[in-house]
Amino acid sequence: NRFLTELISSHICREDGRVVIGKEFNNEKLEECSLVISPVKSRGVQAGAIGVLGPKRMKYSYVIPLVKQISDQVQHYISDRDDG
Repeated sequence: NRFLTELISSHICREDGRVVIGKEFNNEKLEECSLVISPVKSRGVQAGAIGVLGPKRMKYSYVIPLVKQISDQVQHYISDRDDG
């Protein structure tokens, strides 16, 4: 879906990840949503991102570290494959 790709692409530029909530999306359809996203790098270059798009009332104290942990694991997996 092009809309989802553009949404994610516009928020993955931060080094440490990002949380976007409600009106920060600048889109009426997403005002009740939030996005928790963390970049994945390969050889120092952004290779993708891991994120959760959900309701504004999600449990951020659980979701933020979880997304970061998964991002780190994917990044580690990619670097192992690049080295092998």
